[in-house]
Amino acid sequence: MKQRLILMASTGVIILIVSSVLLIQFGTAAHAQDSTPVPSPEPTIAINPVMVSSLERVEARLRDIRQIDADNAPNRRMVSRAALQTVVDEDILSKYNQEDARRDTFFYVSFGFMEPETDLRPAVVSLVNADPAGFYNIQRGIIYLPQSEELAPFAAVLYARLYAKALLDQHFDVLAMLPDDMRRNNPDQALAIQALFEGDAHLTTFEYTRQMIEEEEGFADALMQQIANRTVSAPATAPEVLAAEQQFLHEEGSRFVETLFQETGNWRLVNLAYERPPLSTEHILHPTLYLLYEAPHPIPMPPIAPFLATHPDGGEGWQLLFDRSLGEFYLREHLELALDGETASVAAAGWGGDRFQLYVKDTQTVMAWRLSWDSRTDQEEFEAQYFTFLNTWLGVGSSEFSGGISCWVSGTANVCKARLDDDTLLSFGHTPEIAIGLIEYLLETSTVRIIG
Repeated sequence: MKQRLILMASTGVIILIVSSVLLIQFGTAAHAQDSTPVPSPEPTIAINPVMVSSLERVEARLRDIRQIDADNAPNRRMVSRAALQTVVDEDILSKYNQEDARRDTFFYVSFGFMEPETDLRPAVVSLVNADPAGFYNIQRGIIYLPQSEELAPFAAVLYARLYAKALLDQHFDVLAMLPDDMRRNNPDQALAIQALFEGDAHLTTFEYTRQMIEEEEGFADALMQQIANRTVSAPATAPEVLAAEQQFLHEEGSRFVETLFQETGNWRLVNLAYERPPLSTEHILHPTLYLLYEAPHPIPMPPIAPFLATHPDGGEGWQLLFDRSLGEFYLREHLELALDGETASVAAAGWGGDRFQLYVKDTQTVMAWRLSWDSRTDQEEFEAQYFTFLNTWLGVGSSEFSGGISCWVSGTANVCKARLDDDTLLSFGHTPEIAIGLIEYLLETSTVRIIG
């Protein structure tokens, strides 16, 4: 028994290390993408029979672990490392065009996640494509492998991850769960569904690694040596929010899937989650709310285009970029820009729903944001922390106005806050006058949210 405990402790450390490596190796772009496929790199390289046999053993073990069958044999293609690098680059850039990147840049900048001059497309590529050790093209159902003559332990773990994704996609048709309009209009739910998929593949790969360490003599030592010999790391140039998205997909996704598994001791609830997918990142962060299937609050919000058209600092030419929910994950990340992680998590945990409208004209932005909460206590907790957040983030204190309005004036970053019954209203504008005018407009035109 003592030896068993020592082995399990050692195994846990190794799996944690493998987890961090997998997070770097298999970043998944969490942005609005279309489903346009790209040509495969040519020529492909023949996979030798010994390698094929090794791959098939990994596949058989993965199917046994995950307790699902494959409808078809995996479509594997081995290519040179240079060709693999090219296919990953081209796949990302063909789906993530300049207009998508422009829109996402305004989103990230408006919530403080990156600087306006950030070139987002190369940043996404650099994060996802850090020395790719393999790639699963979900649109085409193809697993791309780097050229190799044998399947060493580390390569076997990486392939297990790729095959797990292919197996899950084939069985549950994951791509159909993520239509283009969801990625663009409800990215909070899209991120949650991706977390289910990535977390499932991640947890399945964990179990594969654990079994191999326990059953195959020398596997653990070889695995650790091969990991130590690699120098791949997340690129320092990528905005931190992109890395946080990847971490959410893998780590929070794994915790979510593990919680569902532990509820019944089998995969039944995990499988059911593909039929009844999570509705928001709140479900991933709080699996109990998923089990209750608590939906985000619907948030009424008047269009702010009429206000912009008539305000002296508005006028014509404004484009509505987004009218959608931010979600608990991005709310937490937003708060962490000026609050410590624990405080931000607690303040965001009471999220019940939200909606924001973001308008742009040239480089100017105006945003209206309404948030609802699970309780009045949650609202008060958030608003108290958001006062502290804005004081630090903008570097100025608040000014109080009639009607319970508070404003923070800081050059081109101006924010006003008010309360509408159990909801929080926020306005962001390029001038103090437009921020104040917008919060007054929201108070005048917004309807009280009906609960229940």
